[in-house]
Order: sequence, then C-alpha cells, then structure tokens
Amino acid sequence: MKILVIPYNLLAHYLRCIALVNKIELPADITFLKSGKYDNFVEQNNYKLTNEALNSYSTAIDKSESFDFTWINNESVSDTVNSLINIIKSENPDYIIGDTFLGLRVAAEYCRIPLISILNAYLTHFYKGHRPVPHNHRANLFKAGVPKLAWHRILKSVEKQTLRNVHKPFRQIRKELHLNEYKDLFDEFAGAYNLLCDDPYIFPSVNLPAKTDYCGPLLYQYNSSNPKLLEFLENRRNKKNILITMGSTGKTSSVGDLKNEFWSDYNIILTGAPKDEQKDNIYYTNFINYDEVANHLDLIICHGGNGTVYQAINYNVSVIAIPRIFDQEWNAYRFKELSICKVWFPDGKI
Repeated sequence: MKILVIPYNLLAHYLRCIALVNKIELPADITFLKSGKYDNFVEQNNYKLTNEALNSYSTAIDKSESFDFTWINNESVSDTVNSLINIIKSENPDYIIGDTFLGLRVAAEYCRIPLISILNAYLTHFYKGHRPVPHNHRANLFKAGVPKLAWHRILKSVEKQTLRNVHKPFRQIRKELHLNEYKDLFDEFAGAYNLLCDDPYIFPSVNLPAKTDYCGPLLYQYNSSNPKLLEFLENRRNKKNILITMGSTGKTSSVGDLKNEFWSDYNIILTGAPKDEQKDNIYYTNFINYDEVANHLDLIICHGGNGTVYQAINYNVSVIAIPRIFDQEWNAYRFKELSICKVWFPDGKI
C-alpha cells in the first residue's frame, strides 16, 4: 500500500499528519510532500519525501490576518491544482492523506485517488458551534445594537455567501476538468474520507455524513530530550515558568518586548523565535518536547492553535491565546467559551 501525504506547508499540519501515519499498523510505503521547512521532522520519523516542494498560496497567512481572500484566485488555484496533479501522477499512490490543502481534493478526484482528509470540525458544514467574526473586522461595529440570536442568523447568512464567493475559482477549474461541482470552500477541505482531529465535546458536530468521523486530537510525540532546558528550569526553581510558542503563523512580537523588566520575574521558554531574544531568564529552542517540560509550566502563551491548547489541557496548564488569523480566533473563541483559556489581542480588544 502506497500513501502520499500532502499537508499544507505549516508546522502544525505536518506534525499532525506524522502523528496520524505513525498510527498505521499495516505495511505501507509512505511519502510526504517535500516542505522545504519541516522536512527534518519527516526524515526523523523515517518517511520519504517527494523530489519537489510546492510553494502554493505563499501570501495566505499575511492576507488572512486582515480577512483578505484575494490569494484564492483563478491563477493561484489553477497553478496549485496542476502542480498537485503532476506530483500525484509522479508518485502514483493508492491513497492520499491531506491536511487543509486547498486544491488537493480537485487534484485527487482528477487522478481518481481516494483522499483521506484531516480537518478541524469548525471547517465543516456540520460544526454545531459558532464561528465568530474576527475581532478586528468592521462588521463588529454593528454588533452591539443587534440581539444575539439575530446577530448569529446574520453571520450565518453572510458566512454562507462569503464561502460561496471565495469558492468561485474552484468551481471554474472543476468545470474545466469535468469534475463534480461543490457548493463552497468548506467542501474543498474535505475528501472521500474525513477525520476530524478534535475532541467532539469541545468542537461538537451534528448530522455527520458517512465516512466522516472524529479521530481525536493528533498530538505529535517529540522523543528527543533537552538536558540543557531541564537544567535551565532546575537552576531557576524560584520563578514561575512561561512557555511562549506561536507556531509557524503567530508573532512573538505580540507579547511585547521580552527584554522589558516585566518579564524578568519569570523563566521564559521561547520556541521558534529569533535568537536575539536571548536573555538570562529566556531559553530559546526551535522545538520543544512538551511532555518533558509540561509539569514545570505555569502558563502557556500561544497563538490559539488546536495542538498547543490540547496539550495544555492534558497537563492542566493555564493558557493565554493571542490569535493572529480568523481560524485561530475560532479556536480561541470556543476554548474561551469553555473556560479553557483566556484570549488577548495586541490591539487591546478582547
């Protein structure tokens, strides 16, 4: 059995794909789409890489921060789909595992390869919860004067139309390739089989269709130990420990200047940030074995990503989320609703 794994090129997506395929017990020849950024994690787990990487939607994160979806257009979608088709034909897999890679469903259907899609429950039509307007969206100016139920009905209507409008380039290429048409963007995240990598209590769904089910949070197990980090914590036991981890999409600058005197009262573990943040009370590391340090932590400051918050839940560590883009706000909104975390924005809005 040959499996081609195609995550969107963000660390969280690569790690949860690795976490999933590590659970496969049947003999399988597994190849990941070359990332160019996170290939070391793939290789550490003894999986192969494609020869070519795919630099699609490179402006997606920056534009999504301001709720700008112009990065989804006829040219970007066509280029991405055609590149994916070439990669799939070259690898000739029996199955594809994808994670939030827009265009992959089109390419997989064109190549007639079953797609197993990993996705969050809130990126489906079946999510029972609420997807709020991003805190800095101008629509919030009108929220105060509208009853809650009416506001939610308005949001549902606007959301439906927005998902339909943004989906237009996908309808175009599906028509060109003589494929079935779907109604909106959420359909493009799905596959022939869908695994919801969430806790169904935290992110509940209703009326799930056949071949769609919860697999639970996919948490990557990083087995390497970091004796220097443990020594750092041991030598500073008189101070509380804060982990600041903003993933591959967040900004460490969101927490302010870490050289400010305020932070000197704490031990700071800083992941994925420039090394010029180094200070006596700051320990920098590219990646962290969470299980190794979790019992030492008093607080996690993060971007609101699912994986980070689920890990915090497992060890009962307090969380402050500073979301950058809309889907992180959807995460954080739900976690806050359940009193799992607090949410803060650099512009002071809550």
